[in-house]
Amino acid sequence: MATKYVSSLCWKKFLNLVFVLFLLTPAVVNFWRGTWYLFDLFLFPGDAVVSAIVGATASFGVIFMITAIEDHLKKFLNGAKAKNALFRVLIYLLSILCVASWRGLWMIVDYYTTNSSTSAGVSHGIGFFIVLMLNTPRSIIAVPGYCVSERQTEPSEVILTVKHCLRSKTACYSRIWNSFVTVFIIGAGVIVYWRGTWIIVASVTWPCGSKFKSSVLALGLGYAVFFACYFMSEYLLSSELYMAHVLLLRAMQTVVEKSFVYLLGFGVVASWQGIWHLMDVYLLPDQPIVSALVGHFVAAGVLFLFQGSLNLLSAPATCAISDELMLHGFHMGNFLKIRSESSKAGENYSLEYHLPEENANSSYAEILYMSTIYKSN
Repeated sequence: MATKYVSSLCWKKFLNLVFVLFLLTPAVVNFWRGTWYLFDLFLFPGDAVVSAIVGATASFGVIFMITAIEDHLKKFLNGAKAKNALFRVLIYLLSILCVASWRGLWMIVDYYTTNSSTSAGVSHGIGFFIVLMLNTPRSIIAVPGYCVSERQTEPSEVILTVKHCLRSKTACYSRIWNSFVTVFIIGAGVIVYWRGTWIIVASVTWPCGSKFKSSVLALGLGYAVFFACYFMSEYLLSSELYMAHVLLLRAMQTVVEKSFVYLLGFGVVASWQGIWHLMDVYLLPDQPIVSALVGHFVAAGVLFLFQGSLNLLSAPATCAISDELMLHGFHMGNFLKIRSESSKAGENYSLEYHLPEENANSSYAEILYMSTIYKSN
């Protein structure tokens, strides 16, 4: 029984991995690409600087105001009869604002610093330094590195997460300051990190000679790093290292965690660039408006259908605060229900497997644990 269960669990984990890499991630990237290009096409298309400034100012401002009242907003939505529908509307609107904020700040930095390798390196370094110092390095991780399924996660636990630099939630100045840090400092740090890393990846892959080849190389590089991190997490989270805070020095644990997140962040950016540019090549390149609309709406439909819309969100609309768990930046989500039926001594039971939100990397250690339980039964 134990062998059958472990085999089934491994198979379902593999299917979940395939789902994340070949459906969820392309859908999220296509939504962002389509939305980005819609802003290019319709938000002051004749003046890139004005378009960037207006987009960044409006989006950052609206996100800041929403973040400042996030607890009241969540309380209202959680008590509403149409809670799920209202949260999905909020997720959709916030995701559009996220794209607008990224596009605006990205273009402004491009305009004033150029796309040189020096600018990229400085942008990359400053961005990672900001999130590292504020203990939010996981904020740089998006799909496929960090995935959230609405099957197991309440939207209120993910969206509009605020970095509480000041702990008094009642004081107006604390609320404003925490929102400011989350939106304008952490949010900007994540964006400039991605910008710098994107340019670095492009400089490595572009010598291939064609956009298609460079896209494939970037995607291959990104997924190679992803798989390296995946198997690394399988090893580091095994039974021998799972209690790393006991067996390893705290300093060593911190170095491992931050290095892991840094490496995973590079792989995520590379995979996004590969998918983005492949869509530029193949998704109706001669019809930019249709291409952008298809990318935006089809991707949104897929994500809402498969309960993965939370993955559209990023800084500055939320931030990911580090915890005490190893490899807190890696999370595969759980988009498949895993059930095991058994009849033993006249007893029928079923088990539904869910990845814990706090540490969905469980993998090998959890399989061993569940195997032990089934053997004992």
